[in-house]
Amino acid sequence: MKRGSRFLQSFDLSNRSRRLSIHTLCFVVGVITYNVAVAENLQMGQTLPLQHTITAPGQQRDSSAMVVPVPRQLSGDRRCLDQTLDAPPLKTLDRVSGEDRGPRIAEPMVFDLIRPLGAKGGEREVNVLGLVPLGHRSRRANATDPLGLVRRSPDRQGLEWAPEIEYAVCDGVALEFEAPMENTHLEAYKAAGQITFGTGLNHRFIHGAQAIVQYDRDPKLWTTTLLYLAGFRFDETWSVFGMFGSRAEVGGPIPDKTVEWLSNVSLFADVTDRTVAGIETNLGQVIGGNTELLVMPQLHYEIDRYWMIQVGIGARISAGFTLPEAGFRIIREF
Repeated sequence: MKRGSRFLQSFDLSNRSRRLSIHTLCFVVGVITYNVAVAENLQMGQTLPLQHTITAPGQQRDSSAMVVPVPRQLSGDRRCLDQTLDAPPLKTLDRVSGEDRGPRIAEPMVFDLIRPLGAKGGEREVNVLGLVPLGHRSRRANATDPLGLVRRSPDRQGLEWAPEIEYAVCDGVALEFEAPMENTHLEAYKAAGQITFGTGLNHRFIHGAQAIVQYDRDPKLWTTTLLYLAGFRFDETWSVFGMFGSRAEVGGPIPDKTVEWLSNVSLFADVTDRTVAGIETNLGQVIGGNTELLVMPQLHYEIDRYWMIQVGIGARISAGFTLPEAGFRIIREF
């Protein structure tokens, strides 16, 4: 572990071009993976591009069988497409989403997506995330908040929460605006975009990318994040979702700006048609600095067609910090 730390510290990341290179590397990895998937589809002739297919509703829950795509009427280009085929009548919140054109995989509760991958144009969602500390965050006076939603903000040792709105502007492309807060104090503004590359492996696999820009109010700091997203369904019960990339502090008065590797891996089990149990792990490694880990077991319940609630209890661990915390997310879909 010490040897790895000395290796990471050997990199000089104060140069803005190096931080840009790391972001570019994460994006290139996603593009290469997408091109490989497209090549496999052309050779196998089994999987149509995401925009051209919609899974037959009768086969949604049977993940072990091959999904039969139903062609959609398309416009003559690859821009956002007009919706020419109504979605089938669906009963629960997950089935209202674009997951009818890919594997049905739950979203991580803490580090969620901008609508599920494969979202259909016109989908809308508002939700709020809440994180409640179950112990003291730090023994130091006037400490920063390394385990909060806005890491460099002052630690008020209160409720971390973030209302957000999500909108799919067209098939497979979605936008988000979020306002991270602690108690009644607005800490940052966050905007993000997400794109779905497509599906593969008989629609068991789906992947895409996400970009985030965040402005922290105290201190005044700009942060950018680039992530590659990938999900895989093993069978009717088990699925896994991963998010991999980097986050960089790129503008502001802070002299010691950092670059951080991010990795989020979540394992889910469909307990019933409306209930999903899972465990989310969120790892952040500041290059030349500390490592932070979140472990959050969680339960998702679809109340009806429009409402979902997610709850969990876990812990965040960093150098000198171990913070037990409870979390929840309330989701309203339109």
